[in-house]
Amino acid sequence: MWTEVLTLDEAPKIPWQKMEVIKKEVFEIRLIVWETREVPLVDGDKVDIFVKVTWDPTGWPEDEMTKQTDIHHNSKTGWGVFNWRFKFDLEVPCDFPRIKFNIHDGGMITDEAIGEATLNLKRTINKVIKEGFVEVPKTYLSFMHPNKPGEERGILMFSMTILAKEDAESEPVGEAHDEPNENPFLKKPTVGRGLGDALAGLKLNIDLDFSWNPFGKFLYFIIGIFILSMLIAAGMML
Repeated sequence: MWTEVLTLDEAPKIPWQKMEVIKKEVFEIRLIVWETREVPLVDGDKVDIFVKVTWDPTGWPEDEMTKQTDIHHNSKTGWGVFNWRFKFDLEVPCDFPRIKFNIHDGGMITDEAIGEATLNLKRTINKVIKEGFVEVPKTYLSFMHPNKPGEERGILMFSMTILAKEDAESEPVGEAHDEPNENPFLKKPTVGRGLGDALAGLKLNIDLDFSWNPFGKFLYFIIGIFILSMLIAAGMML
């Protein structure tokens, strides 16, 4: 908004101008998180990786929308595979369009933030307004952490398509691996999703000393019940 101050003599000399209403257009952002690499092994010899993606169209926290992938458990190299599709609505004009990425280590109680990166979409949106469609091929983003300046905290491969909302509705796609799973088809990963991988993520270190055993033959029954309860708990987390 702007204001022009004129004197009583100047004001009649300047003709009125009709204010044009800015036409709003709606597009759909289709973003795919393919994989991560070189994520630090924050659990000693492994890391349980998942990615949060936040669409920030205005810079105001109340307008943000955050979604996340599933967890790639028990990665020994910092590599994680997801093939996970996100969808967000984009309304233009859009003054402060950003997508924030956060890599986390998943825990039973709390998650640990590993690194973050931000993608500014200002130029991309200017292009989509002119052309009606933008496609960003597979690209790598580097991650940093504010408490660890100068240290790379992993890299992430993503791709992105932005298209008009009416085109998106005529050729719909599902989020994550949901149907319709096409354009492109996203294979659901199995690596890092097994029960053994999830149990490794529980950080169980059981060192039993059988030299003193007041339970007799019932000790093995008690151990079996304990292991079964842990398996059930791990299954509920998957």
